[in-house]
Amino acid sequence: MAEYIIEADQMAEHLSRVVQFPTISHSRESDMDFEPFYAMQEYLEKTYPLLHRTLKKEIVGKAGLLYLWQGTGKSKAKPLMLMAHQDVVPVGDLSKWTYPPFSGTIRDGQVWGRGASDVKSLIIAHMEAIEYLLSVGYCPDYDIYLAYGYNEEVNGGEEGDRSSAKMVAEIMRSRGIQFGGVIDEGTSARGNGYCGVEGDVCVIGVGEKGYADYEIVYRGKGGHTGAPHADNPTTKIAQAIMAIAENPYPYRITPENHLELQLYGRSMKDRERAELFLHMDERWDEMKEYLDKEPFMAGKFHTTMAVSMLRGSDQANVLPDTASLIVNCRLLPEDTLDSVKEYLKSIVPEGADIRLLKGCNPSPTSSLDSRLYRLIPKMFEDRHPDMPVFPDYMLGGMDAKHMTGLTDNVYRFLPFFINGASGSGVHGVNECMTISDLVTGPDFYIKLLPEYGK
Repeated sequence: MAEYIIEADQMAEHLSRVVQFPTISHSRESDMDFEPFYAMQEYLEKTYPLLHRTLKKEIVGKAGLLYLWQGTGKSKAKPLMLMAHQDVVPVGDLSKWTYPPFSGTIRDGQVWGRGASDVKSLIIAHMEAIEYLLSVGYCPDYDIYLAYGYNEEVNGGEEGDRSSAKMVAEIMRSRGIQFGGVIDEGTSARGNGYCGVEGDVCVIGVGEKGYADYEIVYRGKGGHTGAPHADNPTTKIAQAIMAIAENPYPYRITPENHLELQLYGRSMKDRERAELFLHMDERWDEMKEYLDKEPFMAGKFHTTMAVSMLRGSDQANVLPDTASLIVNCRLLPEDTLDSVKEYLKSIVPEGADIRLLKGCNPSPTSSLDSRLYRLIPKMFEDRHPDMPVFPDYMLGGMDAKHMTGLTDNVYRFLPFFINGASGSGVHGVNECMTISDLVTGPDFYIKLLPEYGK
């Protein structure tokens, strides 16, 4: 196979163009403008003509994309699915952006804009790789699927049952298809001493915490704010917020976080912290003190509860007869949607009506011994040999969770070697993708897709 020549300027331009389509998702599908999705899909068709002439494309739901690259059938390998999502989160305060969020500005070695790193760069990496493989006459000996959802950022909408990824999973089940592996967005290979580890590392997401939005409602006597009274739902809501803040789920060690930190501890430069990680069982009190100061790491050791939305009166001088809050929870393995609801009932003031709006239980942990898991770091070996590999049970949620039951090997991994500012501003302002990181993506898949089928 001819050597792939990376056209960095061309890749940056392609990413810049797709960033310019404001494919924002909303919890209510009726609030979404689908024209930018359709325009972006038209751009992809023109930009990657070989892919769109060769692969079979289906539209799933309103704007989901499902591609099949049908193989020769010569390989014994089961089908492989590559996932990403087309939608992005809203931009927030425009005045805080250095460059307009949908300008796709290319400057200072970065592509700037909403979706640059989360996760339109992944779609570009898939399509650049496949377009190249087709151009040199490659045809896989097994089936390859691409699935690009349109409501990942809102977990399928208000009730969570309109997820385009979930629709794809149902289609696959109806066709009796089982995958050898699924790769969605997630962690990555990294340099610059990531997480205190000396040298380059490869972090592979092998599962994800559960997700839940619970609505907590109090009802009582409304009235005029000039004559406030004790039976006020807003007072109960305030008490509930304090109860949630003051009664966090206790930390606990799971097989997932224990293994992850044991592996980090063996490779860390900071030997004091490494010893704490390696001996967390015996030094649990010290470990808990450490977690109290490190929210990101603490999230790996307990189910988190965060009050994110409040509702009371629609007018400042009216006491509401109903007040509510929404608490977003990320569930550690072994906790469930039911057990978290019961925990909330046990800590908030009596009289609450607690309702699960949407959610899912924690995902199973994927195999650390599959061929695909072992192949992922090998794709970087020529430039980054002997990278330690760390499994990560992820705090955020991805579309990949819907593929449970279709394979035991669901991995959350971005194909880029992250050495720059890529990922900065995700869900915030000034989101960007470093071009030198971006160009490592197609190379990863150009190597992986033929190797997987051997």
